[in-house]
Amino acid sequence: MDGNVMFHCDKNVPETFGMLAQTLFHMLPACSEIHIVTDTYKDISIKSFERNRRGHSDTFNIKGPATKVPKNFHQFLCSDSNKKQLIRLLLSEWSSDTYAPHLKSRKIFFVCEESCYSISSQDGTNTDCQTIMNLESSQEEADTRIVLHIDFLLQSNSNSNIVVRSTDTDVFILLLYFYCKQFKSSNLEIILFDTGVGDKRKLVNIGKVASSYPADLILALPGFHAFSGCDSTSAFVRQGKLKPFRLLESNPNYHGSFQNLGSSVIVMEDTKTEMGDFTCLMYGSNKIKSVDSLRFSKAKEKFSSKGSLISADENTDLSLLPPCLNSLNLHVTRANYQAMIWKRVTESHPDVPAPVHNGWKFENDSLVIDWGEEMFPREITDVLEDNLGSDIDDDMEDDLYVDIPESYDSDE
Repeated sequence: MDGNVMFHCDKNVPETFGMLAQTLFHMLPACSEIHIVTDTYKDISIKSFERNRRGHSDTFNIKGPATKVPKNFHQFLCSDSNKKQLIRLLLSEWSSDTYAPHLKSRKIFFVCEESCYSISSQDGTNTDCQTIMNLESSQEEADTRIVLHIDFLLQSNSNSNIVVRSTDTDVFILLLYFYCKQFKSSNLEIILFDTGVGDKRKLVNIGKVASSYPADLILALPGFHAFSGCDSTSAFVRQGKLKPFRLLESNPNYHGSFQNLGSSVIVMEDTKTEMGDFTCLMYGSNKIKSVDSLRFSKAKEKFSSKGSLISADENTDLSLLPPCLNSLNLHVTRANYQAMIWKRVTESHPDVPAPVHNGWKFENDSLVIDWGEEMFPREITDVLEDNLGSDIDDDMEDDLYVDIPESYDSDE
């Protein structure tokens, strides 16, 4: 079970954190073995951009089970520090003898930071809490550690029926990939993906879904998911997931290129070229194979011509254009880095290089996305900013003018 799903599942939050621990415990499924997997919150993370987008919260001090839960519990969960404290409190409460009568014949595996603990009771009076060395991991995300725990189960049990509770697309992609690559040849009888909330909650049979598509397509999914957009990589504006997936499904010649993403630290030039071709296909071009040429061609369609000048009104959205080659290559590098992390999730301590120079960079002591090179040298940009508006007539302020040579041919 993804711990984040558990934290958000109850709208009626109790008064104290001790009562919250009881509520969450009694919401656990009646299974013989339950694995609750949580994130490890690191200061330097490729998910920082997404976490910042979701909002911030002041740090709250949980002194113990008697501490009152903040009224805005959802806002409380926006702080990594707050979630760390909550996870530690749940471990402390559930491993106390108070919970021994409720454990009965169940065993709970609980992830707290890089460690994993088993919580059980043999007599219903005393609770036993032990560290599981084989499940200690430096992996950051619960999404990936879920797969690590499944691999642990398959190695320790002769037959297993596994239900994975998560609402994250990353988990779904990883389950399909590792089922096809590794799990289906084990003693795994069935693996179900329990996803959605409320009346949209459903069980998805991973084996049936995986077997309904060609293996080459399933094995291309991690690279495709990272390329088309996930928590750590940007998405293509208004392209979504379904349209690019249908293109990939109907063009098997790209399967190998997406499979290559994450196979090594360095992205091969052939793979970059194929990613550029696929991007052009996403933006509706079968003929133009250069994203720079296609970007120019699409720009001409959006702009009205005025002699040697082109102008756009205030409603023209340039974000709908394909990316330039420099930005796309950096995006492919980030997708490769994320796919590399995903493909190593059955390793407790995967050897992954630093994200810097792999599509990210340090800026003001923070890890940020490297979107690409500046269009103009810094000196020119400073001059333009200083003189902005001084040489432009009022009736021209709503138009963007760019001097384009008439001889330029985007198809050349």
